[in-house]
Amino acid sequence: MTWLHFLTLIFALYGIYYGLLLFTDSLGSARAERSDAPEQLHFAESATPEKVRLEDVQPVTPVAITATPAAVGLGGVSLKDIFELSKAKALQYTRPVSF
Repeated sequence: MTWLHFLTLIFALYGIYYGLLLFTDSLGSARAERSDAPEQLHFAESATPEKVRLEDVQPVTPVAITATPAAVGLGGVSLKDIFELSKAKALQYTRPVSF
């Protein structure tokens, strides 16, 4: 089997496949045109809108932003310190590093 014969066979199979798809699609669209069902969606909603006064809403208290990361407070080191420790070759790996 040559490449030309192989490619001709592949294109013929694709042509037959897409021809069948077009044929079955045309059959499906003909059946859809015969149905008298409207193509509309209807949603039934039982909830009624409720007016909310401004006094009912509790104000959100702002969260204080800390300058240091949370990991430093938990005994971790900052990224800058990690680079300094790696330059000094003072890091000891206890587990495999996952990327």
